[in-house]
Amino acid sequence: MRFIRVIAIRLAILVPTLLGLVTIMFFLTYYLPADPVAVAAGPMATPEQIETIKERYGFDQPIYVQYVRYIRDIVLRGDFGTSLYTHRSIREDLANRIPATLELALISLILGVFAGIVSGVVTATRRNGATDHLIRAISIAAISIAPFWIAIELQMIFNYKLRLLPLIGRITAGTQVESLTGLYLVDTLITGNWSAMGDACLHLVLPVVTLALVPWGIITRFSRAGMLGVLSSDYVLYARAMGVSHNKVVWKLALKNALVGTVAQVGLLFGFVLASTFVVEKIFMWPGIGAYALESILYLDFKVVFAVSLWAGVAYALGALLADVLQMVVDPREVSR
Repeated sequence: MRFIRVIAIRLAILVPTLLGLVTIMFFLTYYLPADPVAVAAGPMATPEQIETIKERYGFDQPIYVQYVRYIRDIVLRGDFGTSLYTHRSIREDLANRIPATLELALISLILGVFAGIVSGVVTATRRNGATDHLIRAISIAAISIAPFWIAIELQMIFNYKLRLLPLIGRITAGTQVESLTGLYLVDTLITGNWSAMGDACLHLVLPVVTLALVPWGIITRFSRAGMLGVLSSDYVLYARAMGVSHNKVVWKLALKNALVGTVAQVGLLFGFVLASTFVVEKIFMWPGIGAYALESILYLDFKVVFAVSLWAGVAYALGALLADVLQMVVDPREVSR
């Protein structure tokens, strides 16, 4: 029961947090020295045409009226309005693009976390050896180098030079995928479309590697530090003295306790991966939320920016909640705090 109560409290905090996020962004954009309607109407639009567009989208109303209507539409109908850029419902645009971003972000995070745990354990068990120094150096580089530079370099090497992997896009033009969930790997698996699955996997390689490098580097360092602390503890030394095999000591006895501090980073890393998709999706022309948001910012389509920020806030909060749950599973003492 206490476990459920902790989760309920986390979810209850989420509501005012998201409301505050939308409120701050709404009023800040109102005072920006830019007119989104004029940008949408084009440079040749007359003042009368601009006023007509303002009336159509409700921009002629006082700011507090616009705010109340916007919040009411979101809460009661889940309606984010109409995009000035695409002229479609923002909710429909998000529904079409969210699966692409989720597929990219989740695979990148899972790969980065799993590989980081493995490499962290390996470096800890080979402390101050050649493997330890090499992996630590690479992890520092992975954290330090900007993702957009890595993305461009990967494109240069694996597409322009080696011709091994696709340059851009989510799937080759003309390849048919029956959309069930919007997640290409899941949809092709369900329908047994193996050729399309292979093509989708090839398109995922470069953007996934780009996004997974930073989580891998961070998790590697946290896993290494946690494992070094656990390996020097009394119960591990006792297990070694009793003749327990090295692999059992490391992977069964020590790993769970070593991950207590590591899992807390998962929620933060999920937020980082989502933020990084904005640039990475643009470079790889990935049809996700990041590319949609960047295009909307260029056109001053603030309602889209609000909707994307709200979605990112929900995703980040759920990622943090998942990290809390994992930490409570790994370390039950967290439930009582």
